[in-house]
Amino acid sequence: MEHDSRKLIRVGPGSIALTIPKKWVSLMGLKVGDVVDIYFDGKKLSAVPRRRVSIDEGIQIFIDATEGNISAAVHKLTAAFVEGITKVRVHCSQDVLRKLTTELRKVIPDFIVVGSRGRADLYDIVFTSYDVELNDVVNKVVNLVVETVRNLSAGKEVVNYLISEFIRLYNVSLRIAKTKVMEAYGEEIMNIIDAIVLLSHIRELVNELQNYMMLTDDSTLIRELNSTIEELTEAVLNSVITNNIDSAVKHIDACEELKHKLYSMDISERIAVMVERILDKLGNIAEISVRACIRNKACRCRHFYPKV
Repeated sequence: MEHDSRKLIRVGPGSIALTIPKKWVSLMGLKVGDVVDIYFDGKKLSAVPRRRVSIDEGIQIFIDATEGNISAAVHKLTAAFVEGITKVRVHCSQDVLRKLTTELRKVIPDFIVVGSRGRADLYDIVFTSYDVELNDVVNKVVNLVVETVRNLSAGKEVVNYLISEFIRLYNVSLRIAKTKVMEAYGEEIMNIIDAIVLLSHIRELVNELQNYMMLTDDSTLIRELNSTIEELTEAVLNSVITNNIDSAVKHIDACEELKHKLYSMDISERIAVMVERILDKLGNIAEISVRACIRNKACRCRHFYPKV
């Protein structure tokens, strides 16, 4: 990330101008007369070039969060960020917005919230673009993991902070990588990559299921747990096949909910660990469905509407 300092210049009786380095203008493909949107969040200014809408960029996604499902909205916003979407319009109350942005900042490092004129229930969430080298970000991710390991004895607060930083950087890395691949090769290559990753996750899921079945017994509790795993597995895989984003998000949350209950069940710790691994794999598979839905701009469910 480059840095420069500029003085504010008075332009006419009522305006002040801020100049931009010519190099930056050139690198961003801007020219005199282009429109740049300026945002103010009470502490800092951000400028985002308003580009012409093409098939691969400038898409505004709409999310209806009026029912207050914070977790589902965060999953969708995170997926939009990773897939390179710049602006997402959210329909929700101010109270839901506060909770939503608090959770979103745990997984995304920087964004701006802009209210809609004349509407108290519509907000634009604008994501920051990152003009940095992917290798630099990946190196930071690696260094952060090393720092986390070195601080394992420093207490949960320090470790949790480092893990949160890792998650944010990880999502930034995915955004940069996917944007570069999309620009270079187009949408089809991303679908191919998704298919490869999906098959990899499914292979890992099958391995985990195989290992799990070698440990289980025929107790009533285990049979009930097996039934739940069977239902979740079938539902998650169907959500990918049918591109059903509502089902994918619902079952991501269901997997997380079951993970929280595992260690309070009357089962061995070894089985609990195995089930947790299975649920992690199912969550990864469902995330692919959410991201693909946004990127392909083919979803017409009640939550997502590409800008037309």
